[in-house]
Amino acid sequence: MFNKIRLLIVCFLLSAPFHAQAGGDHVGNGGDGVVCAGKYYFYDLYELEKVEGQKAHFRNTSANPYELVENILKRQSEYDLSFTTKLFQYLADFQANFELVSELEDVDDNPGKTILQGCELFQAAISYPINSNKWAYLVDKAAWDNYAPEDKAALILHEIIYRLGSELGHTTSASVKKINKVMMAIETPVGSSCTLLHSRQVLKMVYPGEKVKIHGEIRDVSRVYYTPDCKRSLYPN
Repeated sequence: MFNKIRLLIVCFLLSAPFHAQAGGDHVGNGGDGVVCAGKYYFYDLYELEKVEGQKAHFRNTSANPYELVENILKRQSEYDLSFTTKLFQYLADFQANFELVSELEDVDDNPGKTILQGCELFQAAISYPINSNKWAYLVDKAAWDNYAPEDKAALILHEIIYRLGSELGHTTSASVKKINKVMMAIETPVGSSCTLLHSRQVLKMVYPGEKVKIHGEIRDVSRVYYTPDCKRSLYPN
């Protein structure tokens, strides 16, 4: 009898859909979407603009979401050297490996979301590692087909930032969303280098040996600290 029950359990687990399994601890991340009266948004951009009343700056109105992401990364590449180099690598991996699917299991890894009346949340994307050099990115097809290029860019940014955060021990999207919003909201690299680096330091989104450029000098990130008012402090050599 015991062996029969065990066999039934094994059969049940083996028959579970792959996407459902992807929504568990194996993934650790899910990007959220919002739909309002048939209009689709990616949540990070929705919260930034619709809830908080800020504006995202993508520099141009390209219909290619990858170009919009590249614009965001290039804006910081002169200052956050190692950070943006990593994200450019993960952007290429996303483009090569993302897959459109009909439905995704909900991954509630980012509590405290705010949506306006008449809108609904849904699972827009799920990502997880295949091996040390490659990740899988599953994206809801209906959302992707209906997203504006800016929402697609926000989704891509979220997933590649999470991949970096995952390497640093993050298991939820809470910090990822905050970093994503900072990167989309900043308008000029000079004015943003403090804001982004300080946010990443506070949220523990920096890794050992990372290099940043401060006033023309390349320094280890562990020797640079920005206070909340953006008055720069350098740790002694």
